[in-house]
Amino acid sequence: MATLVSTGQITIVDNNDAKTIAAYITSGAQSLQQVYSQNNGVGSYTPSRATTSLVLTAQVYAGSSTDVAANILSPKWCLSAGGAALTSVAGLTVVATIGSTPTLTISDDTQVTMASPSKTIYFEGDYRDTATGLLSHIVVQTTLSLVQTGTNATYPQFKGSMFIEQSTGSVKKQVEIVADLIRTSGIDTTNLYYRWYTLVGGTWTPLDQTFSGYATKFGYRTAVQTATDNLGNIDRTAMLNVAIPAVMGSNTTIDGHKGIVIDESLITSIGLFKCSITDTLESLTYDGYFTIIDKSDPYQVTLISTSGEKLQNGVGNTDIYPIVYYGSTKVTELTNWSFAWQYWAVDMNSVSTNPVSYRAAFIDTARTAQAGGRALGATPNTAGAGSVITYGGSAITFAANDIIKIVLASGITRFYEVASGTGNTVTIRSTAATATWLNNGVMNAVPTLNEFANGRLYVCLGLRTTSGGSNSDVAAKINVTGDEIDVKGTILCEATRP
Repeated sequence: MATLVSTGQITIVDNNDAKTIAAYITSGAQSLQQVYSQNNGVGSYTPSRATTSLVLTAQVYAGSSTDVAANILSPKWCLSAGGAALTSVAGLTVVATIGSTPTLTISDDTQVTMASPSKTIYFEGDYRDTATGLLSHIVVQTTLSLVQTGTNATYPQFKGSMFIEQSTGSVKKQVEIVADLIRTSGIDTTNLYYRWYTLVGGTWTPLDQTFSGYATKFGYRTAVQTATDNLGNIDRTAMLNVAIPAVMGSNTTIDGHKGIVIDESLITSIGLFKCSITDTLESLTYDGYFTIIDKSDPYQVTLISTSGEKLQNGVGNTDIYPIVYYGSTKVTELTNWSFAWQYWAVDMNSVSTNPVSYRAAFIDTARTAQAGGRALGATPNTAGAGSVITYGGSAITFAANDIIKIVLASGITRFYEVASGTGNTVTIRSTAATATWLNNGVMNAVPTLNEFANGRLYVCLGLRTTSGGSNSDVAAKINVTGDEIDVKGTILCEATRP
């Protein structure tokens, strides 16, 4: 099965490259972890944020040692990537305004509890490169956590490597994690039942036989690992669908397996996991959390343009090649590799003051020529949603969900999804049903009457795909023209290995 291992991109500009951006959330000398102690019914937090506030600060560096976080556009603190912005409420003080250093101050001890001992905080915003005008979206995160101690403390503890390292051969790498329930008397080994989960789309999803790909992505250790063991001695079901017995009696072995083997194919970059350990005698469940980082795919994709990163006078096109590296070694054998290409265009309405990039589409050279496309006359289109466009030249056979590009006489570019076409007319959708990334209200703005007068029409592809071979410089390239790059455009390439 193909595995997405790396993504590369190149920006075609008319001046200089954008700066490299590094972003972090720092807490100064303050700890992100608290310890909760309960003795004789009295609980306390160390450190107590009600006494000394925790201050999280977003720091952003763009090609220099100067922090530019105060210049980030649309800054916000949130509890999920792309989520709603946090506002200043009891226990939280939010600073997320342009011109001020973004901070989040936590001044109470209720943000993480033993019922929910982990919370991830995100900072998001946009950075505009001062040389190129390129807008980059920044997302960084940090995690608050809480552990419990004290004479009555009972908590899960995990043993095993939290990093999946590079494989030296064709066999995928795995890590094995073992969960222990720690009590004041030591490790509890009886009357326990284990359930394992991974975080998928914000939901804790059980790792059992209902999980997609369970037959290869994970397993549960049923015997001691041997030197030649590769996911051997593994139970794929792990009794996770077995109901916990109301009365255990003398049976102390139905533990759902306390050791999980995680294959690198389960994790793209970072995997978040949870183990719930239930003491079946006292009917209490203890949750523990851990993170696995996958470093097994050290692939990088560099995009090379034959005409550089500028289309100068007399140079109307460029070939772009994906060069794949494994560590510092160039991968020359790319047979059965695939490459998916996307194009992001700048909205020319705002290019002089506030240029914004939106995902666009490549010209489909099999259906319209890169140079010229189809001519639009003096009265080419009706107004409003569902506009009908009349074009010149030979008729194009359109199907629903096709994508067209309209270049206005002023040079402004628009992209629309096709509803239907007949003869030399095509009807567009104001809201795309398939290429939903077009629905930004800018690149697919509802046309006014004859707004497209004397413009050009092209048929486009939302995604281009190429295949690798024994010579990546030939097999996987794409060609991009000045008809596609309007002022500035970014080409994104995702490399997937077999």
